[in-house]
Amino acid sequence: MLVALLENGTQFSLLSVNKTRDELLRDRKKHQFFCPVCKSQLCLKIGTMKKPYFAHYPDSDCQVHGEPETDQHLRGKEDLYLWTIRNGRKAELEYYLKTLKQRADIFLHGIEPIAIEYQCSDIPEDVHLRRTCGYCHSGILPIWIFGSNRIRFRKDRLILSAFETSSIRRAPPSVQKSHSLFSSSYYICFYDPHRKLFIFFSNIHSCTKTSFISQEIDLPLDQVHPYQLFYPDFQSPINNLIERWVQQKKKQRLNVYRKVSNEEDWLRRQAYQWHFTFSMYPAFCGIPHEQYIHFKNPPYLWQTWICYILEKARGHWITIPQIIQVTVRKGGQALFTMRRLPLVSESRIDLILAVYLEQLVALHLVAKKQQAYSYIGESIRYMTSLDHLLKQDRLYIQKLDK
Repeated sequence: MLVALLENGTQFSLLSVNKTRDELLRDRKKHQFFCPVCKSQLCLKIGTMKKPYFAHYPDSDCQVHGEPETDQHLRGKEDLYLWTIRNGRKAELEYYLKTLKQRADIFLHGIEPIAIEYQCSDIPEDVHLRRTCGYCHSGILPIWIFGSNRIRFRKDRLILSAFETSSIRRAPPSVQKSHSLFSSSYYICFYDPHRKLFIFFSNIHSCTKTSFISQEIDLPLDQVHPYQLFYPDFQSPINNLIERWVQQKKKQRLNVYRKVSNEEDWLRRQAYQWHFTFSMYPAFCGIPHEQYIHFKNPPYLWQTWICYILEKARGHWITIPQIIQVTVRKGGQALFTMRRLPLVSESRIDLILAVYLEQLVALHLVAKKQQAYSYIGESIRYMTSLDHLLKQDRLYIQKLDK
């Protein structure tokens, strides 16, 4: 904590008092400090490794304990607070909302109030969702910014935990974007207080439940305005995303010994029962689209299942509700599990499936009659060589990317 109350109720902020370490040591002897929320006594910690901060004593029962006060969290919170002030916003540090029993790291007053949360440590997904929904239901716009210490990669894929994924935002439609297949309005924001740098990951596409292909955009703190946290009107170039996506599909095809999810295990068993070769799934499965981030499972899994159903129904017309019914009857509804994204507009399973089926129509693999679809492509039961499929993976992506 950077804000406390003195004995007389006056607010004492470590950011508003420009005092040396020795002066703060004298203040600690002279004053007692209290939590603005629970009114219990606080300890002013003045070390040599971290910035000075207030902390509750171990026996405190305050219900609004924040995350551990690492040096990165303290510095980041200070940077972001002063940055909002410099940009002309009326901001309050560690603002407590009594109705929600929540304390925002930075609160911006206005017609549409904003709560900025700077998160450097893990929190349970349910706690994150409760805080996010609490803000939204109170007419407050929550913006989660993560510490740069949380940026993790596996190979060239961004790794996001469940609560980080729940912080993904979508740029409004008025923000122009590329017409590329890999262009996506979805993004997430990090901040590095040591480099004074915002790090945005945009054009996000899921490879697994927790890994994503994305485009990194680094912007100095003094070149970003607060409104751009929810209205990112800066350029988001599409660089080598096609190549990275194709390479990811290649790994999925060739790495037969990797640990698979329950959903993939189920799909492999269905493929065996229906006499399909799972590793030879069609090249037009695993196609990206920004809407597919709403599904927890990666595109190649649920798209392969849809193509299995279309192949089985060859010569007949099938609707999206029928596809969903077959999936539920076979016990595969987990393939269509929706990701919890409280900061973006909700989507629906049928709408996402419709996007993919329209992509197949555009590729002349599926015919459409009113709201029904029929597969007209070559049989996927007897796909050719793996080398041919690897070439086709790139070809179909390029066709849709035009």
